[in-house]
Amino acid sequence: AAAVNEGSTEIYTAAASDEDAGTTLTYSISGTDADKMTIDGSGVVTLNNAADFESQPSYSFDLTVDDGTTTVTKDIVVNIADVNEAPVLDTITTATLKENQSDVQIGLVSWTDPDNVGDSYGDAAYDDVVVTLEGDDASSFRMEGSILTFTGPANYEVQDSYKVDVIATDETGAKDTESLTIPVVDINDDPELTSG
Repeated sequence: AAAVNEGSTEIYTAAASDEDAGTTLTYSISGTDADKMTIDGSGVVTLNNAADFESQPSYSFDLTVDDGTTTVTKDIVVNIADVNEAPVLDTITTATLKENQSDVQIGLVSWTDPDNVGDSYGDAAYDDVVVTLEGDDASSFRMEGSILTFTGPANYEVQDSYKVDVIATDETGAKDTESLTIPVVDINDDPELTSG
């Protein structure tokens, strides 16, 4: 069986010849997965959607070549090779950060890893993901479980927003990054009487 990497759309190229001079060969496909692909006049079989090992590890179809008089059909199986995919961070909806606040839960950090479909945490095939923080103001944040927390305190007059990159990295180093800018809401400061 032929094999192609997941993420590919071209999965097979038919090759045929005919000893009769001037013969035009035409290709067609039918069978189990034929509705998920097309074949062009040169014999290239293309999936309607990119191959995804986790949802379908192989494709089967019947390839037919026709010379106008005779048809020949062959069963084809194309195996999809699993390729590591990066985890995907879900959108982080940030909380409001008011001036002078400390220890503010900014948002829930969650992700999916396409490689973990059908696997459970602890399985050998399970792709562990680690979340780290980087960026201009990363030292003002920490992860508490799956919650991004601002350690503070926020001071609008010194800094009107804080920037942090939330990075989800799998065991192979594939990563996804969400860059956040969290604005600080200015709070009226009390006046100070400085005369004595």
